[in-house]
Amino acid sequence: MNIAPRLPHPWVNDLHVDTCYACQATFTLWNRKHHCRMCGRIFCHLCTPYQGSIPSYMQTYPSHDNVRLCKHCHTLCSQSKQSDTLIRILSLVGLDPQDMCRLACLSRSWKHATSTVMSVYKGIPYKLSHARYSSLERNIMKSRQHTFAGHTCWAIQCARINLRLQGKRRYSCRQLMCSQDCCEQLEPRHVLQLLCTFPAVHILQNPRLRDWIRNRFRRLDTDTHVLFMPWWTMLAKTSKVFATQFLLPVCSDHKRIAYALYFECETEISDTLVKLQRLLVARICKGWGAELRQTKRLIQYVDELIQGTRTECPVRPQYTIPMPYNPEILCTGVGSPKQLTSATKPHVVPLQTSKGSLHILVKHEDVRKDRYAMVVANMLHKLCGVRCVHYDVFCMRRRGWVVMLPALTLHSLGNRLSAHIYNTYRDACVQDIRNKFIASTVGACILSFILGVGDRHLQNIVVSRGEIAHIDFSYLLGHDPKLSIDIRITQSMIDMMGGKESPDYQRFLTLVQDAYNQSRKYTQFWFTSMQYMCDIELYTLKDIKEHVCRKLMPGQLESTAATRIVEVVKHGSDSWRHTVSDVTHNLFHLEL
Repeated sequence: MNIAPRLPHPWVNDLHVDTCYACQATFTLWNRKHHCRMCGRIFCHLCTPYQGSIPSYMQTYPSHDNVRLCKHCHTLCSQSKQSDTLIRILSLVGLDPQDMCRLACLSRSWKHATSTVMSVYKGIPYKLSHARYSSLERNIMKSRQHTFAGHTCWAIQCARINLRLQGKRRYSCRQLMCSQDCCEQLEPRHVLQLLCTFPAVHILQNPRLRDWIRNRFRRLDTDTHVLFMPWWTMLAKTSKVFATQFLLPVCSDHKRIAYALYFECETEISDTLVKLQRLLVARICKGWGAELRQTKRLIQYVDELIQGTRTECPVRPQYTIPMPYNPEILCTGVGSPKQLTSATKPHVVPLQTSKGSLHILVKHEDVRKDRYAMVVANMLHKLCGVRCVHYDVFCMRRRGWVVMLPALTLHSLGNRLSAHIYNTYRDACVQDIRNKFIASTVGACILSFILGVGDRHLQNIVVSRGEIAHIDFSYLLGHDPKLSIDIRITQSMIDMMGGKESPDYQRFLTLVQDAYNQSRKYTQFWFTSMQYMCDIELYTLKDIKEHVCRKLMPGQLESTAATRIVEVVKHGSDSWRHTVSDVTHNLFHLEL
C-alpha cells in the first residue's frame, strides 16, 4: 500500500514559489497566488476552483467551511467524509501497519480509510509543541501506546496527552515510522521539550509522568542545567511543583547551577522569582551564600567604575571573587573601563581571572537575545556536530556582560582576511587552516539562518583564532533595521576558501546542505526553545511559528531543503543588499 504523505501537510511559504504547482503557470500581478487550505501548496485561481470543508484531522490550521481547495484535496475530503465512520473505527483498533496494508486490499473505501489513518499516524511524531491534537490522533496514540515503549518521539507526544509508556522496546523505528531524531532514551533536549511544551503544568500533575521526568532531569549534567536555566526559570514561575521538587534539589548539590538560578531570578521583576531566590539562598550552604554576596559586590563595583563614582580597583590580587556566569572562574583584578563609540555606547572592562586576562563588554541593554543565540550555537554543536564559535553572556535586568572574543572585525581587515589568518598561523598546514575556517563559516551560516539574524554588517562579523563568528544579536527572527539578509558571506571569505570555482568552496556548499538538513531533524527542539523569547515578551508565538516554518521548512523533502539553503548561500555572497547595509551603517556612525 502506498501511504500518502503525513497529515496535516506543511504550509508552503509563498515567498519561495513563482509558478503554479499544477499547471506551472508563472505568477504575475494578474495571475495571483492561492493556497490550497489542505495540502498547503500554491496554485493559480484556475487550479483551485473548489470550495469545501476539511475534516479536523486533515487541517494544517483550524479552518471554517467553504475554504479554497485544489482538485486532488477536494476529492480526498469528499472520500474522507464518506468513509468517516470507518476511519474512526480503524483509529481505535490499534492495528500494526502491516495489518493495515492487508485491510487496504479489501476495497477502495477500505484502501482510502487505511491510507488516511496511516497518514495521520505518520504526522504525529512531527507535531510541534504548540499544536493541539485531533480526536483521531488521540485515538491512534491510545490504541497503540503498547507499541511505543523505547521510542522518544512517541513518548513525548503521548506524555502531552497524559499517557505514560511502559515496558521495553519491542519494535524498530522503521516498523513504527518514527521521526528521524527518535532514540531509545530521553536526551537533554527531550527533557526541555517535555517541560516547556504546551501542557507542561498538567503533565507535572500526573504522578507517574512527574516521577519519570524528574528521574531523567536529575541525571542531566551541570553544563546542561546551566545552559537550560532560562527555560527552567520560565517553568518555575508557573509550576511550584517543578521549582520545589525538580529545580531546587539540583541547585543544592551544584554551585554552578545555584549561581545560574540565583542570577536568572534577577533578570526580571517578578514576585515569584524573588520567592524562589529566597528559597534557594535558604537551601544552599553558608559558604556559597557568602560567595554570592561577594559576586554581587563585584557587579556593583564594575557598575560604579563605569559610572565614575569609584576610581580605585575594587579587587586586590590577594582576594578572589567568583565570576557571576561561572563561579569556577575567579576574578583577581579589575582594570579601567573604556567606552566604545557604537550606537549603544557600551563599556569594555579588562579583568584578571584565574583563567587569564579577558575583557567584558558591559552593555546597557537587554542581552537575553545574545545569550539565546549562544545556547543555539552550543546545541548546534552538540546535536549536529556543527562548529559555532560561542562565548559567555551574563544577563541582568536591562543590561548584561558579554565576554569578548580575541577578534578583529571584517571591517577592520578589509581585503586582508586571508593574509591575516595565514600570517597568524604560519607554522600550520594551509589545508588545515582552510578546513578550520570553512567549518566555522558553515556554523556561522546555519546559526544566522536558523535564528534569522539581522543587521549583518562588517563590524559585527569577526575573525577569532582563524574562525568566523557572529556578534551582536539585537535583531532576530528576520527583524532587520535595514534590508533583510538571510546569510552574509563576503568576497574575502570566499577568497579564503579558494574562490567560487575551487573544490573547497564546493565542499563548503555541501557541508552547509548537510548541516542544514541535520539541524532540520531537531525542528521540534528549536521551536520549543524559541518560546523562551515569547515568555520574555520579545516576540509573539505567531512570530516564532511563522519563522520556524519559513526557515526550517518542516515536512519538506531533504532535497528540496538542500536546494533552498544553497540558493540562500549563493544569494548571500556580496549582493547589492550587503552594499546598502554597509553604506547605511557607516553613514549612521558618521552622523554620530
